[in-house]
Amino acid sequence: MNKKYEMKEVLGVGSTSTCHKCVERATGVEFACKIIDKHDMEHRFKGMLQQFQTEINVLRNLHHPNIINLQDVYITNDKIFIVMELMSGGELFDYVVERGTLTEEEASQIIRKVTSAIVYMHQQNIIHRDLKPENLLLTHKPRTPGEIPEVKIIDFGLSKLMQEAPVASSFLGTRGYLAPEMLQRQKYTRAVDAWALGVITYVLLCGCLPFDDDSASIPSEDILRSRFVLRFPRWAKNLSPSARDLLQKLLEINPRHRYTAEQALSHVSTPRA
Repeated sequence: MNKKYEMKEVLGVGSTSTCHKCVERATGVEFACKIIDKHDMEHRFKGMLQQFQTEINVLRNLHHPNIINLQDVYITNDKIFIVMELMSGGELFDYVVERGTLTEEEASQIIRKVTSAIVYMHQQNIIHRDLKPENLLLTHKPRTPGEIPEVKIIDFGLSKLMQEAPVASSFLGTRGYLAPEMLQRQKYTRAVDAWALGVITYVLLCGCLPFDDDSASIPSEDILRSRFVLRFPRWAKNLSPSARDLLQKLLEINPRHRYTAEQALSHVSTPRA
């Protein structure tokens, strides 16, 4: 590790890792290095090390322009070093907060990139299970007005390879982005990612979450339907019929009738009159 890379300043400190900028000595190319202290991790978060191993295993097999690129992994007795491409533009969440709502054209171009990555991910039988604006990073800050930032999906610690079975049952993810079938504690499929994509699209277009969600278990179908009635804020009254249609189809309560990522990609890639 130290022969190949020179460690630089801290970029961020999380509850489970510290991220440094590092420079490849031979080329001068900058990367981000996530450092996990294995002993501290096991002491504070029993079983959490498996999430990092999952992330490493998944990223080794994913190669898409809108998914973070894994460069190197070093594992010692004490630490795990995960070297990835440097994303200097920050979180899509912060970009949206800074901008307020985006225009439909801006949102459409960003969503097209993210959806393309989800389609590819699902083709590899991987579901992410924690898609949200905080897990979408920009390669750089837009340099000119109207520039659409390049965006990439990160954080595959909760992802799952679905080859063993077409459904999963673990209750995990982030409040506000959990699909109804998860809240019902039912078995679920890759359709949970499509729901999260719908929530992300709504956030980009409307600047807020579409539903009040306390992540509590939902005991009945009637309560489910009353909780997930899709409404639009008054400031989003100019949303096009096409955008509303996409949101309705991604935020469909029944996962069997919900748009797939492939259908969503076709929708956002089709020119509208």
